[in-house]
Amino acid sequence: MSPIATVIPTGTYKTDGVHSTAGFAVKHMIVSTFRGRFDEYDTTLTVAEDGTLALTGTAPVNSLAVKDENLAAHLRGPEFFDVENHPAIEFRSSDVRADGETLTVDGELTVKGHTERVTAHGTISEAAEGFAGTTVASRFRRSSTAQSSA
Repeated sequence: MSPIATVIPTGTYKTDGVHSTAGFAVKHMIVSTFRGRFDEYDTTLTVAEDGTLALTGTAPVNSLAVKDENLAAHLRGPEFFDVENHPAIEFRSSDVRADGETLTVDGELTVKGHTERVTAHGTISEAAEGFAGTTVASRFRRSSTAQSSA
């Protein structure tokens, strides 16, 4: 595994809202894929001098966007995200490994007050003029949070 500092220079990087997306896809009744996104989110990528990387992110659940407003209201409600009691989804990395352009990110994802360890896989592109590009995806079981109490 190569140090990440060889791909991204030391520093702190914030979300570029124009070129970034925080989205999700859920298999619905096994036959179709339902997609949504969060219109507001904040991520910070910090690269230390030794090449280690830390990634944090927060998405306010009220910024949820889907094609059907009735569905959006249902998802914000207590059966799913429970925005009144849990207004944000949060992620904090515990380890990030790079092998060339391939990333593996371990961390904790908190949804509806429940924190679960997840591993995400993605890619990273060469930094240029203070910018770096990453794409990261992970799986998270809705059943872990859907029936949890407030």
